[in-house]
Amino acid sequence: MIEGDLLGNKSSCFYTRSNSNYYANMKNVFLLVILNLFYSLSTYANDLDDWIDVLIKSSWKNIDDSVTAYDFAREAVVFAKNNNNSAAIGNAYVNLANISRHYRIYSDAVNYYEKAVYHYSDANQFEKITELLCTKGRYHYDLGEYKDAMKDFIRGLRIYDSLDLNNDTKAWLLRYIGSVFKREGDQRKALQYYNQAFDEFVKLDDADGMASSLNNIGNVYGILEDESLQLEYYKKALRIAEEHDLKWRAAIILDNIGSIYSERYDFESAMMYFDKSYIYLSQRDKPDYDLLSINYQNRARLFYLNNNNTKALELLKEAERLILKTEKKQKLELRDIYKLYADLYKDEGDFKKAYEYYLMYDELSDSLENAKTAIEIERLQLGFERDRELERNETERVLNDVRFSNQARIMNWLILGSILFVIFSLVFFIQKRKIASVNVVLQDSLKKEKALGYLKSRFVSTASHQFRTPLTVIKANVSLLDMHNDAIREDVLPIYNKCKDRINEQIDNMTALMNQVLLLSKINSGTIKPNIEKVDIVELCADISQEISSIQDDGRNTTFESEIEIGIVLVDPNLARQAISNVLSNAFKYSQGRKPPKVRVGIIDRRIEISIRDSGIGIPEEDLNLLFQPFFRASNTDGIFGTGLGISVAREYVEMMSGEIEVKSTENEGTEFIIRFDQAIQ
Repeated sequence: MIEGDLLGNKSSCFYTRSNSNYYANMKNVFLLVILNLFYSLSTYANDLDDWIDVLIKSSWKNIDDSVTAYDFAREAVVFAKNNNNSAAIGNAYVNLANISRHYRIYSDAVNYYEKAVYHYSDANQFEKITELLCTKGRYHYDLGEYKDAMKDFIRGLRIYDSLDLNNDTKAWLLRYIGSVFKREGDQRKALQYYNQAFDEFVKLDDADGMASSLNNIGNVYGILEDESLQLEYYKKALRIAEEHDLKWRAAIILDNIGSIYSERYDFESAMMYFDKSYIYLSQRDKPDYDLLSINYQNRARLFYLNNNNTKALELLKEAERLILKTEKKQKLELRDIYKLYADLYKDEGDFKKAYEYYLMYDELSDSLENAKTAIEIERLQLGFERDRELERNETERVLNDVRFSNQARIMNWLILGSILFVIFSLVFFIQKRKIASVNVVLQDSLKKEKALGYLKSRFVSTASHQFRTPLTVIKANVSLLDMHNDAIREDVLPIYNKCKDRINEQIDNMTALMNQVLLLSKINSGTIKPNIEKVDIVELCADISQEISSIQDDGRNTTFESEIEIGIVLVDPNLARQAISNVLSNAFKYSQGRKPPKVRVGIIDRRIEISIRDSGIGIPEEDLNLLFQPFFRASNTDGIFGTGLGISVAREYVEMMSGEIEVKSTENEGTEFIIRFDQAIQ
């Protein structure tokens, strides 16, 4: 029989291979000898597919030993070729490709997939070709090779469109084409293909496909900044995934929903969705490192937005560790991780590490951008619309181009990579030298500035204390004179009392000025450190309004109102009280004879706002930019006593507590100061 002759030839081939590997690997010899015994029983098994199946299964049983696994896989290819069976050759090459992917030899895997497609074409195994092109295209997409991915998806869809096949491959091809268009910025076509894919999945009653398509439609609306539709489609997708217990798919959608609430600064809701996603991912038998990395990255970003950099950095390191364990080490995920690393280290003041991660982020961004500009998606799409029939000659020509161009392409990339490496190394070296030089200059300038600041602080402190002594002496002598006012003639006494009161008033003003100067000196020298704690700012503002109103000579009372019952912020209660009191005291001072000031507490975008508005003399427009400078007084304040330090001190205190202060004013109409603090998460 023909089968017996072929098996005999194959047996001698096995003997030669086992003999050559004897000294290298005794295990191979034993396994191949056993397989020779199986072949000797060929009269009892004439099915060619059975023999190839034995070889393929043997390759995976020995997957821990790469030499043995490849030996069996290659023998399957040789055996199929000797029997001139195109379908069997295709199966054997697919097995070789899968083994190469297992060992992360991706260039070999791509070549083997192409060979499998070629032989499946000879065998008219078009359904297998579509599935294989779908798998291969997904592999290119995950690596950021969008042009090659689109070629595979379009080829698969052409074949599918020309045949009457009844499976879900067409739906997945449509969904992946939509993803390429989304990645390339054509959101209109992305929506078109996602909706076509969804319709196909509905016909097939494929819950995972439906959930995937709806989730991707939500992603597109997110890019289009239509948050309501984005959230609507995410929740539809989540409902389908959870109804069918598709925990892997549900985890992806939950992370997407959590990201929306994270951008809204609704940290509690965001963390709820992220935690639920993590639970689903943890329940999988085989960890999905890619999705776990995304989940850790999302939670890291949430803590970063909530100013908890320590926890964010801890989660981000775990995200990086997980993504590096994936088969493909996806560029997009690593790029996002490096960007968040850079932002974190910049906030921590570690500019060296921030710079290093920005370089890595830019490098990945550049490579992805180059890949993007190289893709001719529109041309492929037009070609697909013009020609919907499978043309075997065109397919073979493309395959030949791929075979002959692979080696040249690899060589070109190696040369280009070497050149880029040299350029990058030179740029990095030059930048490092520049940074070192700039750091030296900055350090020197910083030392000089600190020394100057110290001298200035010492001078201000000494001068202020020296002023106190003569002021005290003057006040004591005025008191001494007051004790002998009986000796003063009655006609001179009114003049004496008037002069005495004027001296005491100026002494008090001078003392207040020195106190303010000393306070500003302490602020500039950094000796005042805020003691942060949770404070109900509504209650604090109400107390201050009552206190300041009670000491007004003209009997005016502050109008106080609040939009919220409780407003918890993280501040130093003493510094916050002083800052608000300074602003409110000024409001009374510069609105004499007019309506009393108004204090209002509200909340906008999770920030507490304290508004202090008066109907006073206002501030000239040209003076507004200088208002917060120490000792500055507006040009229309002549005749009204002031040091020009109260508002300056208020701003320093507010900014020390991570708040901000803003002023709006119209001359002769009034002034409004707005103080903002972040609302504390309870």
